[in-house]
Amino acid sequence: MIKNRLCKTELGTRLYFFFAKMYSLRMYLPFCKGKPIFAGIELTNICNLKCVMCSLKDAKKKRGFIDFGLFKNVFDQCYNLGIRKFAFHISGEPIIHPKIGDIVSYAKKKRIKICISTNGQLLNVKQAKKLMDAGVDSFRFSIEGSTKKDYEKIRFGGSFETLIKNMENLKKLRDSSYKDVEITVGSVILENTPDKITNFHKVFGPLTDEISFSELHTIGDQHKGANKNRRKRLCLMLFERIYITWEGLITICCFDFDNNLIVGNVKKDTIEKIWYNKIFNHYRKLHKLGLLNKMPMCGKCKLATPYEQYLVNKKASKLIQVN
Repeated sequence: MIKNRLCKTELGTRLYFFFAKMYSLRMYLPFCKGKPIFAGIELTNICNLKCVMCSLKDAKKKRGFIDFGLFKNVFDQCYNLGIRKFAFHISGEPIIHPKIGDIVSYAKKKRIKICISTNGQLLNVKQAKKLMDAGVDSFRFSIEGSTKKDYEKIRFGGSFETLIKNMENLKKLRDSSYKDVEITVGSVILENTPDKITNFHKVFGPLTDEISFSELHTIGDQHKGANKNRRKRLCLMLFERIYITWEGLITICCFDFDNNLIVGNVKKDTIEKIWYNKIFNHYRKLHKLGLLNKMPMCGKCKLATPYEQYLVNKKASKLIQVN
């Protein structure tokens, strides 16, 4: 199934985007009055692959793992702020973290939905069972390429056979013992041709509950083949989301792999205090004034909006139906 809408009907999807746009108008207030509704906590910036479209491999920042005590601290602060939507990654492969099971178990005590985003290479039966026993609600596989040649050319260091084996075993384990766990796939469209998208669906459709596509986007000019449509709207990240790196720094952007947009340190201030501090509000003001070139990375940002992502998946769904 291709994720080409957010609601059961086309009308429902259009209404969703309408009300989302109305809600986003709060960003035009003279200063930030709301609290964050989403938190991304980076468990690690270490990855076992070097994918061609990912700029993490070129980052100069020190590599490491978030301390379990620090994780509990920032998670509790976010939860107490009212945040109920979390992602336990910004960059890196979260399954590499030596305490991933403990992290999931701790977060699950708050009865939140937990999704693990993974490239799938390390998600063997033992690891999958451990994570589902700890309380994972869904797995999201990041995959590009539906043949061994394409996949291993794009996701350098990965094995196509290992990926398929791990996905098959996960689905069997889910279907037999963890029926409420969801399995999804997210893919960046690098070659937007009907046969590539159709074959991708044929290979991974039977192994997943849902597939979603996105265009290659970039912060700056990292990718020559990326979507060239420059961002024209305010970025939701500054007004709705907070991102905590493995070191305990807070950045305004989930693509800030080298700490260029840091607004605070949770080891020195509370997350709530950082959310309302001068530098965070200064960046918000620059966005509202359209002065994106005065911010590192933001001036050439081409990150797609949710509605643009929806249109990409709608197009992919039509291609599959035709073929």
